Parts: sequence; structure tokens; C-alpha cells
Amino acid sequence: MSVKGDHHGNARIIPVSAYVTNPIIAAMCGMKIVAVGTDAKGNINIEELRTTANANRDNLSNLMGYGSFREILREISYADYCE
Repeated sequence: MSVKGDHHGNARIIPVSAYVTNPIIAAMCGMKIVAVGTDAKGNINIEELRTTANANRDNLSNLMGYGSFREILREISYADYCE
């Protein structure tokens, strides 16, 4: 992000079901780790994602943990969660 001049986007949303390497890598890169809950299958909680993304909208860099999002990818987009 800093290559594009975006130095404020340091929050990375990571589901609690993500591999342990996801938050470790984010922390090593100086990212703020924002955990989001999941259901029994490990899929991200959409309502919690919406709330968390909006709460971090000014500093949101990305979502990490593809496995937690794969079931709901058609339902989510940055525009939907950062109104």
C-alpha cells in the first residue's frame, strides 16, 4: 500500500479460523490485526465482518484468510461493507 502512497491502510481483517501464519505475517509487516468471528464451519460471520469493516474503514488494508471467505465470496465486496 505504501508504494501507492497509502500509508494509513494498516488494518487487516483476519477470521479467527485463519491459519496461525496469517496473523503472524500481518504482525511482522506492522499491520493492525482485527479478528472477526466465524461459524461452526469456519466461514466468516458476515454481520461481524460488516461491523468490523465499517469500524476500521479509514485504515482498512485488506481481508486475509481466503478459506474463511470462499463460501460467501459472492456476497461480500469492499463497497458493501465500507459504505
